[in-house]
Amino acid sequence: MTRALLIGIKRNLWFLFFVKINLGFCQPKVSGFTFVDPEISIQKWVGKKMPTFAIKDISGKTYNNKSLEKKVIVINLWSITCETCIEEIPDLNNLTKRYAHRDIIFLAPTPDTKAKVIKMLARNPFKYTVLPQAQGLFESLDLPGYPYHILVDGSGLIRFIQTGTVDFKTGKKITDEALPNAIKKVLE
Repeated sequence: MTRALLIGIKRNLWFLFFVKINLGFCQPKVSGFTFVDPEISIQKWVGKKMPTFAIKDISGKTYNNKSLEKKVIVINLWSITCETCIEEIPDLNNLTKRYAHRDIIFLAPTPDTKAKVIKMLARNPFKYTVLPQAQGLFESLDLPGYPYHILVDGSGLIRFIQTGTVDFKTGKKITDEALPNAIKKVLE
């Protein structure tokens, strides 16, 4: 049976495929290949330690695993070249307001240079602590593209990781439901 099937978000692009549905397993097939949820490959990080890093923020303060011990950390990996990342900043700023009364660190590593980030921030204020020139963190996590949302618990374990701005399963903004639900679980 052939049907048009809208298949998720990968790097914030919608793909429309005409596929044969394997009704026995409810798995879409495209030219003999089974569709794999783009989230599966990054889920290998859930339950693992956050990779070692040391990155300076815009004002020169260094953030690293040691300085963040016993802290809940919400991380948004982004870039100034990513339009959806920039569009998401107001939602991320609202998230920081929502948890202002809690002891949570909000970090925003980007591979971009400090000068370029400062110029962009003048037009788009970002309430996360921005960490420019963080390419090493992207490489150690083996995460291509942007944005990625990561939640690290007080023991340094990654408890949540998701790509994009919209939850693949629910169709809602990650900042509206998936990330707040993950934060709630870590804080309990």
